[in-house]
Amino acid sequence: MASTLVPFEKFGAAGLFFLGFFWNILIWTAPVWLRLLPESGIQLVNLLLNPVCHRTPELSWWWNGAPILVCIRCSAIYLAFSLGNLTGFLNLKIQPTFRWVWVSFGLLLLDFVLNLTGLKPLSEPLRALTGGLFGFITGWWLLINVLNSDRTKNVQ
Repeated sequence: MASTLVPFEKFGAAGLFFLGFFWNILIWTAPVWLRLLPESGIQLVNLLLNPVCHRTPELSWWWNGAPILVCIRCSAIYLAFSLGNLTGFLNLKIQPTFRWVWVSFGLLLLDFVLNLTGLKPLSEPLRALTGGLFGFITGWWLLINVLNSDRTKNVQ
């Protein structure tokens, strides 16, 4: 099925995808390039990322002998968000509603609260699953419902 995005929406959708793609490359290759920065550069990276993620090394995936820039849950959110954007380009008959975003956020929040209170021990696969589910659905919903909101008005 051909894409029905109008040119501006195609540009915005492609921009959103490539921004997510480069963000993922940046966080996953950080154990390599972060070692090349001077101390002031490392402090700047920390200053920019600390509000986004707690960045606890014990709760992060490790690569090349160092933790990636964000925790397991956040890295799964970012990676799945980009995959969800790709899914939005497919024009599938099934399209996510905002309710899907809220349900996936509720599961993410439930996992977070259970971890925070200690009622459930930390589980890397569950953190990745809840983060990935939220990221995927949010990326898919955003592409379909925000950037492509005027599809029926612009394409006859």
